[in-house]
Amino acid sequence: MKSKYLCQTTLLQASILSVALAVSLSFAVGCDSKSTASEEATAQGAAAKMKQPAPAKNAPAITNLSFDPSTFASCGESIEICVEALDPDGDAMTARWSGPEGTSMTFERLESTQNGNTFRECTSVTPPGGQSRLSVEIVESDKAADAAQSDTLEFPVRVAGDC
Repeated sequence: MKSKYLCQTTLLQASILSVALAVSLSFAVGCDSKSTASEEATAQGAAAKMKQPAPAKNAPAITNLSFDPSTFASCGESIEICVEALDPDGDAMTARWSGPEGTSMTFERLESTQNGNTFRECTSVTPPGGQSRLSVEIVESDKAADAAQSDTLEFPVRVAGDC
């Protein structure tokens, strides 16, 4: 009887952790959980985070992604996106931003700083109409291309209206 209680407690704790992760991811992608579209974006953001392969042991790791004002924009409106990463070795890091293939998007660097093993970069971009998947790759910039390690994260953005 005692082991059954421990098992149920462990399952309850795992369920609580799953809910906490979902809530954490919804804040990480900057979504407002009051609307159905936001809930969909939160689920997509969580799925995007979960699909990413784990970085190599000493590779940089993306720790946060934030949006201002959010992952939703009106046609022609810019979104500010900030990424934070951590490199266990303190290697110099660079962010590489990209949009969907076949689109011409300009990512304007607003800020890029590294303090020890912590890196932060913010960019501004005007995404195309509809839903797009953008990505950021954090790369060790002080190593040869064949030796550099990286971490990549894809995320959805949505633009309302005809552009």
